[in-house]
Amino acid sequence: MPKARPGRGYSKNEIFQAGVINLRVALRRDIPIDKLRTSSHPENIEKLKKIFNEAKTIIQTQSSAEKRSKAKRPTSDKDTPAKRNSPKKEVSKTSKRTALKKIIKKSE
Repeated sequence: MPKARPGRGYSKNEIFQAGVINLRVALRRDIPIDKLRTSSHPENIEKLKKIFNEAKTIIQTQSSAEKRSKAKRPTSDKDTPAKRNSPKKEVSKTSKRTALKKIIKKSE
């Protein structure tokens, strides 16, 4: 039986079979891509599917938490001065990346 050894990344074919259409999505989520590999292994495809499904749930919970926090803001009364419109705050990408890295480590 051949021994499984760590590689440099997933092949493009594996990423496409896992349901990702654009490779940039995988790169944004810190998933390594090996440009030289052309093979695809079913174990790797299953790992990628788990990673992307868990990532979707994390992103959905973060966005729903943002919606809840925006809904809790009190409406302005006549007594309170009008608030200035501030630019929207971006969600911290580092927190998403660290969560995704933990998911990747667990799946390995």
